[in-house]
Amino acid sequence: MDSKTAGSPAESTESPVALVVADFMFGARVQAALHQMGWGSKIVGTPDAALASLRESRPRLALVELGAGNPSRIQLLRDVRALPEGRDLPLLAFGSHKAKPALEAARETGATMVVSNGTLVSRFRELVQKALEADLPEEERFITEDD
Repeated sequence: MDSKTAGSPAESTESPVALVVADFMFGARVQAALHQMGWGSKIVGTPDAALASLRESRPRLALVELGAGNPSRIQLLRDVRALPEGRDLPLLAFGSHKAKPALEAARETGATMVVSNGTLVSRFRELVQKALEADLPEEERFITEDD
């Protein structure tokens, strides 16, 4: 993951990132890249654990792995948006470029950004920073280049 471009957020460890991933090895890579950016993070493996974590820690950003169109991950996005503390939470959803229905569903559900796995890896720092922008243009919200 590209961890050597642009600056890091000012509120690093006080504003953790919640990672919702099924692949804990990939989650560990993401966590390491976030750490290099100055961010604290917490890996949660299930949608229920993610909701509990979001209520407790109030992260500034959540990264959600969509898996192979796992319906519980799409429901998680809906559930987060239904929470008062989740309405404005930046959600960066990612999945295989081949899982177009899952990527589209995440977009329709209100994820702040939806990107392919390959895009997440190659442009990680940039995407994390963009996801935190309040008024992200539509063309920058859905990036599904080939993995």
